[in-house]
Amino acid sequence: MWEDAAIVLGIQVGQEPDTSDRWIDGLAKRWRHVICQADLKESLEAGLNTNVLLVLTEQTTLPLKLAIPVALYVHTIGLQEFCHLFEAKIQ
Repeated sequence: MWEDAAIVLGIQVGQEPDTSDRWIDGLAKRWRHVICQADLKESLEAGLNTNVLLVLTEQTTLPLKLAIPVALYVHTIGLQEFCHLFEAKIQ
């Protein structure tokens, strides 16, 4: 379900998804360095809010139509799990 919705939104904003399997996961990982910043993590842990979406759209090239499903996806799979590998690499 996530994949289909993200692909439709991606096409609507001019993206060309190259795969239907786990496309939203790849898109979210592309912006992991932004999503896993301490201040954004704190906001996202509190839930999806306008601050999270504002930061995502200002610090990435994600349009709002894709920032929403990316934030929901990361929140759903678990922010700690999503950021764990990234944080291990930067330490």
